[in-house]
Amino acid sequence: MEIVHSHPYVKVNREIVNNYQNFVETVHYINLYTDKIIIPTHEFNLFEVLDISYKPLAQNYLLYLHTNQGVFTFNTATAPDILITEFKRQKNN
Repeated sequence: MEIVHSHPYVKVNREIVNNYQNFVETVHYINLYTDKIIIPTHEFNLFEVLDISYKPLAQNYLLYLHTNQGVFTFNTATAPDILITEFKRQKNN
């Protein structure tokens, strides 16, 4: 299996150390393959993914992965147009 497209997203975790609140940002990837989508916590076959959409915000985007297990939301700095286009192409093949 080869990756068709990989789209980065940022996950923000809150940590409290010595009574100070810190926000730690980590970059993860949504990996689209010819037959599935893999995120760090889940793996979905393409028939389980109903749609991918996004909403632009002030400085970033909210990406929505609509699956038969619910909607997963991701905060991304770049528009996911290529991911959506490639997803639809793979879904129609």
